[in-house]
Amino acid sequence: MEQMLHLLHRCGLPVEDVDFINCDGKTMNKLLQEEDYVAWVCDQDAYACSGQKCSTQSLLFMHENWASTSLVSKLKGLAKRRKLEDLTMDPFLTFTTESMLDHMKQLLEIPCSKLLFGGKPLEGHSIPSIYGAIKPTAIYVSLEEIVKDKNYELVTKEIFGPFQEIIGRLVNGTTYAGLRARTTGAPKNHWFGPFGDPRGAGIGTPEAIKLVWSCHREVIYDFGPVPNRWEIPPST
Repeated sequence: MEQMLHLLHRCGLPVEDVDFINCDGKTMNKLLQEEDYVAWVCDQDAYACSGQKCSTQSLLFMHENWASTSLVSKLKGLAKRRKLEDLTMDPFLTFTTESMLDHMKQLLEIPCSKLLFGGKPLEGHSIPSIYGAIKPTAIYVSLEEIVKDKNYELVTKEIFGPFQEIIGRLVNGTTYAGLRARTTGAPKNHWFGPFGDPRGAGIGTPEAIKLVWSCHREVIYDFGPVPNRWEIPPST
């Protein structure tokens, strides 16, 4: 069927006339009905622990057909539930609020980019200024602009914070596969510690390198349908 579509395109069929997903009808039906679940997974992967995890969702590649749904507005609604009071939002150690907002400003200078939600400092707290404290933030950047040399390094800069660019699918850390493949749950063989002291962490040290790379690597499959009558759970 895919080759047939290529032939039709060569014969003049407009490429935007047909969307082809290589799956069976049962899987397609699930894809059409899981919008709330997809939004919840994206929120958890991008903003749980304020994005301070090695498999955080920093880029979300979204097909234009998904852009015409309510996915982004649902992501915004889920992000707004997060707050300091219940620790579903917290400060982060790797960037200050000022540097994070400066990074956002640079992204918004890219043509056609736009702030989807967030982009403001957290309010009503006593978090020291040496730490970061901003609301969960998402910025749209077009794929055409990302691949330009002058923008690529900026867009792909790693940010350990509640910050993502909405573009498309993420593959990061351990390989996750399956209908409901997700990104959270990176290998347990590396760890973080406070104070900015490398002795409080296990990344880049000889011990951490031996532990991470001397064990077998995992491909994790996420089997099983979304339960009937599934509802979005509280933020964590």
